[in-house]
Amino acid sequence: MATPEQLEQGVEGTTAFAYKNIMYFNEANFPDELLDFLSHEASHARDYLIKKELQLKGKSKMEIEQIIGNLWDQEERAYSHQVDWQKSTGQKPMFKTKKEQTNHI
Repeated sequence: MATPEQLEQGVEGTTAFAYKNIMYFNEANFPDELLDFLSHEASHARDYLIKKELQLKGKSKMEIEQIIGNLWDQEERAYSHQVDWQKSTGQKPMFKTKKEQTNHI
């Protein structure tokens, strides 16, 4: 397992990321940006926790994927949470359409 230092070094310049259920945020983020990134990365951390819970219940990889989706689905959901946050707080959404979001992913 990678240490936080190794992870941080590997993603130098990244604004935020989640590793398992731990979230990392670049200290240079502005407060409003931090909350945007939090909504996105928290989605990944939640997916990880759900996956672990399902594994403990004996669910197979295919059963878990049917419940939380594949990596593509999880990234789509995380960006949707981020865009929903932006809209709910009066910010300009990073994507105008779902198609723009999907193309980005």
